[in-house]
Amino acid sequence: MNQYKTLFEQQSYRDALEYYLASLDNQALAVWDYVILTASNDDQAKAYQVQIEYRLKNQQIPNRTHYAVIPDLNGQRVGSGGATLSCIKYVAERAQSFTGKKILVIHSGGDSKRVPQYSACGKLFSPVPRLLPNGRRSTLFDEFMIGMSTVASRISEGMLVCSGDVLLLFNALQIDFYGAAAAAFSIKENVETGKNHGVFLQDEKGNVGHFLHKQTVEMLQKAGAVDSRKNVDIDTGAVLMNTELLQSLYALIDTDESYNQFVNERARLSFYADFLYPLASASTLEQFYKEKPEGEFTMEIERKFLVKQIPEGCTSFPCRQIEQAYLNTDPVVRIRRDNDDYYLTYKGKGLLSREEYNLALNKEAYEHLLTKADGIILTKKRYMIPVPGSDHLTIELDVFEGHYHGLILAEVEFASEEEAKAFNPPAWFGEDVTFSGEYHNSRLSKG
Repeated sequence: MNQYKTLFEQQSYRDALEYYLASLDNQALAVWDYVILTASNDDQAKAYQVQIEYRLKNQQIPNRTHYAVIPDLNGQRVGSGGATLSCIKYVAERAQSFTGKKILVIHSGGDSKRVPQYSACGKLFSPVPRLLPNGRRSTLFDEFMIGMSTVASRISEGMLVCSGDVLLLFNALQIDFYGAAAAAFSIKENVETGKNHGVFLQDEKGNVGHFLHKQTVEMLQKAGAVDSRKNVDIDTGAVLMNTELLQSLYALIDTDESYNQFVNERARLSFYADFLYPLASASTLEQFYKEKPEGEFTMEIERKFLVKQIPEGCTSFPCRQIEQAYLNTDPVVRIRRDNDDYYLTYKGKGLLSREEYNLALNKEAYEHLLTKADGIILTKKRYMIPVPGSDHLTIELDVFEGHYHGLILAEVEFASEEEAKAFNPPAWFGEDVTFSGEYHNSRLSKG
């Protein structure tokens, strides 16, 4: 089976390459009307523009396409959602209408921290181990242009939004958009791989009912996301939006005042959390409020309780192994390993509610920072337990190990302070220690 899959992928690539090369000269072949790259700042945008101009000069990309590079406003990180709105605004103001326009957006505004050798021009233009027919070394951008070229021949209009971190290889004939306002590209993959990614859960009509982000195998199985072959539908980050949806989004930002309201560092809209999540058929407003902006800024609103004895059955729920340490406690700067994910977190002041920023780390960066941590390294098992009678609240039951063996804390995070104050804790919860500060992990790290 794997052999046939490989052969299929190889042939799909050959077909895409053949079409792409032909489109450079054949004016009758469909190409993208707009190809738009997003950048994190003006300097990165200039580097991208140089790369594009070189390819146009040497006839290596279709010259019938309009190319643009849009940096984040004033060098502020506005999130993939904010960057998408900037792309929509650009096309609307230049073309006056989305009708009949085929638009490819590649989000590529990262800092290339994991591949710093390519930080000057961004990882989108980093080389890949393949030579193009003209003998030039290919880059991720070139592979995007090749792989997505056949999509332009399959649609009449719309905007395809892709992540510059995900290079897709498929046959465009596999795509069927059903005339939906938005269509997400997914791939079938084993659930063991899917647990580390976003997963689509279909509803009874075959539409996306839920987005499940980095859930355990047990949770994916319980939700019904795993098929008979133990595969799930993994979110690739590629989404096609039709012209009606684009017009609706543009209506939100068609004035300078409204644009500045949505596209800024404070809002930092997420294409996933703020655009795609509400489009899922089973989305709820309560859960939407809990979706985090990019850069993971959020207002953390939670209550914390001591637990003397864990009720029977609680440890059967999904569990994560957590290790965390503190680089600073005022303000709080924390590093955390959560299973195989790594984060650096900044927390503002407050007890019931406070600002929180989360930034992803790789394993090497985490281990390096761990050597610089002060105080006790905390280790614990965290069980995720649904709150009885609620469709969106979850108990995070922390069972400490190591230095604090025997300590058990329960936390519940809320969408608003009003909801937090109205919460009626289960009978097995002990003392409410939300406002004591004694049981903050940063305090515990001091011993």
